[in-house]
Amino acid sequence: MPEVRKRMAGPRLFVADLAYCDLVQPARFAEEAGDHFLVRYHPKTPFAPDPEGPTRTGTDSRRRAYEEDWGWLGSASNKRRRCLRRITLKRESDAVVLMTDLEDADRDPGADLLEMDAERVGIEYLFQQVTEVFGLQRLIGTTPKACLFQFAFCLLLYNALQTMRAFVAEGRMKALEKEAEPTTVERISAEKLFDDVKQQLTAWHILFDASATAAYFAAEPTWAEVVEKLPALVGASWSRTWTKAPSRRDRPKSPKRKTKTHGSVHRMLQQHRKASKPDGS
Repeated sequence: MPEVRKRMAGPRLFVADLAYCDLVQPARFAEEAGDHFLVRYHPKTPFAPDPEGPTRTGTDSRRRAYEEDWGWLGSASNKRRRCLRRITLKRESDAVVLMTDLEDADRDPGADLLEMDAERVGIEYLFQQVTEVFGLQRLIGTTPKACLFQFAFCLLLYNALQTMRAFVAEGRMKALEKEAEPTTVERISAEKLFDDVKQQLTAWHILFDASATAAYFAAEPTWAEVVEKLPALVGASWSRTWTKAPSRRDRPKSPKRKTKTHGSVHRMLQQHRKASKPDGS
């Protein structure tokens, strides 16, 4: 926290995950005048709504309804308990519950705070992609420098891959201008695209040695030449495997089969007698 405050002038808004929802971290977030916090709620710390306090409703940017009320975070016997504002967004799968010391709902609307928390989730999604796509589950070394080097290198790869996704989408759209569904960046899987990149680099390493590679890239193209040629190249080499699989919520639901959970002895005897009659009656 001292390092953050030294690098960034206040006032500051600290946005954090539910692991920080206790009575220690919020106090550190707000220990300097003007600083505030917005954290996901964790049930490990009890919250008691103020029975006489107001309850408000609203809608976020996606027109989803949310509620907000005021109360106390922490048990009554805890000296660190704080009076906070709670924002609850109910969803089909689960609910998003935020705690903040920004008590003025007119000055700081709940919809804006929900949008702020969604941006934090986007950062978490980036780290998840970097970890899964580039294999950060396995480290190349155990020293801090080795870990930081691997992480920084993976971030560079991530930036390069995002640029390639944009070029792929642009090249694909130019190649198929009349396509019913345009190929957007969101429809291209970074993981599947990187799998093909790894296979091509492996093949290159097997077919060419280091001297041949250095000679091939001796004359580096300008950025303008790359921007001009790359969309056409990747658009012509389009692979269907680069398309993201539809999410679970977007997949068509298979029709439910009507199956009997049990069969009674009487029903089984009736079926046997019917099958045993010559005319089947």
